[in-house]
Amino acid sequence: DVWYSSNGVNWFRATFGASWSRRENHTSVVFNNKIWVIGGRDGAGLTNDVWYSSNGVNWTRATYGASWSRRENHTSVVFGGKIWVIGGNSIFGLTSDVWYSDNGISWTLATDAAPWSARGRHTSVVFNNKIWVIGGGGPLGRYNDIWYSDNGVYWTKTTDTPFWSARYEHTSVAFENNKIWVIGGNDGVPKNDVWYSNDGVDWALANAAAPWSPR
Repeated sequence: DVWYSSNGVNWFRATFGASWSRRENHTSVVFNNKIWVIGGRDGAGLTNDVWYSSNGVNWTRATYGASWSRRENHTSVVFGGKIWVIGGNSIFGLTSDVWYSDNGISWTLATDAAPWSARGRHTSVVFNNKIWVIGGGGPLGRYNDIWYSDNGVYWTKTTDTPFWSARYEHTSVAFENNKIWVIGGNDGVPKNDVWYSNDGVDWALANAAAPWSPR
């Protein structure tokens, strides 16, 4: 199902059943004035289909099977006029590959092995004209390393110790006076702390316990 709101209070249903299969652990971005739904897990398993809509009601399949392997718990961003798909848990296991497309149909491999460890349930944002990969989970457990790239191929690590605890299933946004924000997640228990940084290196605690429940 697809819902929308202009104020976060009042919500309206665009559609009860979109054309794409029911799913979770997918990603969505806004690109070329359309909403995109990318990969995830449905009732049949992992997917690598890509869909778009200009109104949230009517959906068109860009591709049934993208060049990247079927996966969930990846991230997606829009950067440099392209959609990017980054890491995740694929049919081959956790990945550190990075892909991009300028139309959602044809995909190009930027790198099949970024220097950050293979992971899923991380976050990605676009900040200071770079793509950022933040935290997540992998074979070594939960991470709190932070990486950036201006081309998706070559990556630089800013820090292994950003003050906030290693975690996955958090969210991240770029917001307000050029800051990255890390919000909640799971470091062994659900969290409701909020952190921010001006450079991805030095982090400050905005709220140790926000009024919303840990999640």
